[in-house]
Amino acid sequence: HKAAAQDDTSDATADESRARSDSDDKSNPLRHLWQSYEAGVQRMMERDRRFIIEGPASFNNQTSDDAYYHAEPGAEDNVVQEQLAELEKRSAHFETIMSKDKYEQARAAGNLRFSYRAMQAALLINLYQEEPILNQASQLLRALVDIDELMTMWRQRHALMVHRMLGTMGSEVSRSFHAPLGI
Repeated sequence: HKAAAQDDTSDATADESRARSDSDDKSNPLRHLWQSYEAGVQRMMERDRRFIIEGPASFNNQTSDDAYYHAEPGAEDNVVQEQLAELEKRSAHFETIMSKDKYEQARAAGNLRFSYRAMQAALLINLYQEEPILNQASQLLRALVDIDELMTMWRQRHALMVHRMLGTMGSEVSRSFHAPLGI
């Protein structure tokens, strides 16, 4: 009976913990920030959609990039359709970022590597990188990206060097080494 009582207690504790985490999410001070960010992204996507369809004349403030986003008058429908398709891709990407479930699905598929919270933190740091409290974190993120790029370049150069060295050794040895390297 003690084991059953402990199981009931642990279940109740787990339920309380889940309820507390749900309420913490609702009282999370950053929750408003993410809602505002999502609303801003949705407004931007709708504005871009209108701009592609209606053209720069529908907006008061034109930029030098207007010609890039809007097809010239009389342009073929396929140009507009291509631009709308590209906009849909960007929209789907933002939906993945804003929805934890979609993000985790993309992560499980191997399309993303960061956890959802890590992505949110990195996004927050990049959005507010000029704020003094986030300046050092922003510099650290940039340094990590630089390190990742340098490691990628090194791996590529190293694989090329190995390929060249093994290529001069004869076909039997070359084949036995190329397969594990994926070359």
